[in-house]
Amino acid sequence: MNNLTHSRDSIVYVTSDWSGLKDVLLEKGATPKGMPAFFKPLEELNRRNVKVELIVLTSEFKQSDISSDYFSNTNITVLPWPSSKSLKAAYDIAYTVYKVCSIIRAVKPSFVYSLGPKGVTGTIAAKITNTPVGVRIFGINTYYEKYQAQGELKFALKSPLFYLMFKLRSNFILATNDGSPSDLLNQEIGRKDNVFKYWANGFDYSDVDLSTTAKTSRYLIYPSRISEKKQQLEAVKILEDLHRLGHQDVKLLFVGHLTDKNYWEKIERYVDTAGLSEHVQYLGTMDKASLFKYMHDAICVLSIQKVSNLSNVLLEALSCNSVILSYREPALCNFLEHEKSALLINKNDEAAHLISNLIEDAELQSDIRTKGKDALENYVDPWHVRVNRELDLLLEKR
Repeated sequence: MNNLTHSRDSIVYVTSDWSGLKDVLLEKGATPKGMPAFFKPLEELNRRNVKVELIVLTSEFKQSDISSDYFSNTNITVLPWPSSKSLKAAYDIAYTVYKVCSIIRAVKPSFVYSLGPKGVTGTIAAKITNTPVGVRIFGINTYYEKYQAQGELKFALKSPLFYLMFKLRSNFILATNDGSPSDLLNQEIGRKDNVFKYWANGFDYSDVDLSTTAKTSRYLIYPSRISEKKQQLEAVKILEDLHRLGHQDVKLLFVGHLTDKNYWEKIERYVDTAGLSEHVQYLGTMDKASLFKYMHDAICVLSIQKVSNLSNVLLEALSCNSVILSYREPALCNFLEHEKSALLINKNDEAAHLISNLIEDAELQSDIRTKGKDALENYVDPWHVRVNRELDLLLEKR
């Protein structure tokens, strides 16, 4: 199974089955739709001919389901992950650590990269095998708030994998500065001898033809996976308010992976009750060129997640001269100004009036589009720069 040979530049890459990765693992010829912060480093490792042992921890599919030809110079191993909490689940996780140790001993990598809570198994295995290891933090969401409410002991018992991401010794911890307070959680529970890096994601310069003028568009777009923490239902309520203000022809488009079917059904029921069935549409996932076109032509792009609004898709929206509407969060206020380079709200009930003003003021819309992109380019690195910094960490150029 493990056919990689010893090399200084070889990586054991331990991760969960995040959306986007599944796109290419389970469908031959597919391209990733989302999660560039994780895909681009993998792609760059391939481009540099670094040998990668990609270990995917999942309860959703098996090794026999893999049909990918997307990654070169990469061996893919799928290991089962428990789908519930129990004593057996604890045993299964311990067995996963054993399997990862076996792969590390067979591959003899120069480095282990552990992504997310499930990646803790990779960190433990690296410590057992005395292999250098780095940790990539994601999925923090409301865990800092949980820590504040529960205290350290209760938090460690209830969220052990999240706790261990910060607590185990590693060469570095890299977290995304996306509005989720990984830095604050690290200050509270992180090891003081770990090197903590808190970086924003990057952006790509668009090569998509964006010549269509936004004056002809009559829709809002919310590109994000369908999940309660993304608050798509609140977007529907914003549309409802906008219709009350006289803009009954405006539609709302959702784009992204459908990860919570129960939540989507709740949204559909609300849409039907509100009489908005003709004005709300779910488009599924789409390739980047199509998404960029949709975002550029929209009246505005919504990003109203409970946390982490400085997301990849928000950066992409700014890069293609979109107007974004999001919350007044520190991560956004660091480089965006309300009604100058973005629309920033405190509460959702402010949104409809701002969007109405935007519809009626073409000059304001044009100014925000231009200044939003300028703010992005002055604050955020292009992806190739951001990814090279990450690979410098992995390949011992830190």
